[in-house]
Amino acid sequence: MAKPFTISDEECEQKMIAIQFSKKALKDLERLPVKHRRQILEHVAALAEEANPHLTKIRHDQGLLLSRRAGEYRLYVQRQWNLLRILEIRKRNDAYR
Repeated sequence: MAKPFTISDEECEQKMIAIQFSKKALKDLERLPVKHRRQILEHVAALAEEANPHLTKIRHDQGLLLSRRAGEYRLYVQRQWNLLRILEIRKRNDAYR
């Protein structure tokens, strides 16, 4: 009988997701105050370290667009295997309009 396939905690921690910013997301990031920019980059770094990050599907989209809360801002992303592409960064007050 074959042994069940398991992944150790060390192997899970080693797998990181690549992060890619769109031009729009980079412009959004540049416009933010330094404090908020730093907070968002900390959230992005945490996303990269998670093997399976919690992302919310956007209801009005066809499931291709995902979002993640990052303090006062919302990150809009697309997930492709081990790549998260950050498409846009919007203030949460404006993101729901």
